[in-house]
Amino acid sequence: MPKEHGDKCDGVIIFDKSPALIWVNANRSRSTMIYTVLHEYAHAILEDRHRDWKSLEHSDPWYRVLGIVERRYFDGGEKESRAYRVR
Repeated sequence: MPKEHGDKCDGVIIFDKSPALIWVNANRSRSTMIYTVLHEYAHAILEDRHRDWKSLEHSDPWYRVLGIVERRYFDGGEKESRAYRVR
């Protein structure tokens, strides 16, 4: 993780360079790290569709994209922990 984010967040996506770079906090559980990748991937999809993605961050369009991403990779899981297929 970039030092400015430290241990306070699960992950971050950086669009400064192409391709975008997703950082995931290694001090989290495996399921949290996988979910974080999906969360940040939803940001990448929104950025690709709408160049002004900051105005849409965690908005209804973003949650719709996240829902599609989750359904694509969610494998059922259990109540407390989610299992994801990584293809």
